[in-house]
Amino acid sequence: MTDQLKSTFARRIRAARPRARKDDIRDDIVTGLGLTIQPSGVRTFFFACMVRGRRRFSTIGSADVLTVPEARREARRLIANYIELTKMGNGPRTPGHPMIAFAEEFLERHARHWKPRTVDTNRRVVHKNILPAFGHMTVDAITDNDVKRWFASLSERPGIANRAMPVLLVMMPMADLWGYRAHNTNPCKRTRRYRMEPKERFLTAEEMVRLNAVLTRDEFWCPHIIAIGRLLMLTGCRRAKGSICDGATSGTTPSPCRTARLVRAARRSAGPRETSSRCCPDPAIQTRSCFRASLGANTHTHTG
Repeated sequence: MTDQLKSTFARRIRAARPRARKDDIRDDIVTGLGLTIQPSGVRTFFFACMVRGRRRFSTIGSADVLTVPEARREARRLIANYIELTKMGNGPRTPGHPMIAFAEEFLERHARHWKPRTVDTNRRVVHKNILPAFGHMTVDAITDNDVKRWFASLSERPGIANRAMPVLLVMMPMADLWGYRAHNTNPCKRTRRYRMEPKERFLTAEEMVRLNAVLTRDEFWCPHIIAIGRLLMLTGCRRAKGSICDGATSGTTPSPCRTARLVRAARRSAGPRETSSRCCPDPAIQTRSCFRASLGANTHTHTG
């Protein structure tokens, strides 16, 4: 009996219609072969299976171009390749691949998973911290001891070390997946990051003087906002509960909850907003209060 007589795959494909969510139809002859129907109506054959404990997914082609027998032949070819890969053992499919070439390929292929700023940061980490240590090696030659020595060499800069390790930790599994390393041989698994104490930022006396000068300069234009700023300087920027003047020299950043309470208290104490049409001279520092004040002034001007 032929595949067409035993299978209902082709009939189910013809009867299927696009739905609100993506729908998959599995073949009952070739295990792993399926058809994806997108809500837009696009139909694509795919093949998915488990090879050495990892899921492998391949897009075969559009259902508008390929027939069911052609998709099955391609799926059987992929199965034969995966079986041959399993017979090869645990070694890499492409041994001796240079680390420099792999790093550029990794940055190009994996960039779609990151935001643009993360792409720039990780590219800088790879070129400044990872390639100087491993650029002369091949991908499959990097061992656990090599990673530990490299990580220990950055002990004087733990922040940079902790930033570079996650990038290398992602690169090695990708090398495994792309066939440049042996299966399940990530050399970064047993390397722990450095423990770092959280940093606190305190304003210096010079910064406090400069901040106070700016507040004094713009006090005429935005009195309510300046009052909030001075209130935060005296109450929200203190190290701990104590005198109201403790923050005059400490200058810690207030917590969001405390800041919100202080802003509400300052607005209540400020009374009704002025209806003057004047607002902040610099558009970069104009606030919502200034904008509302200018709107109120224009409304009162044209009444009557």
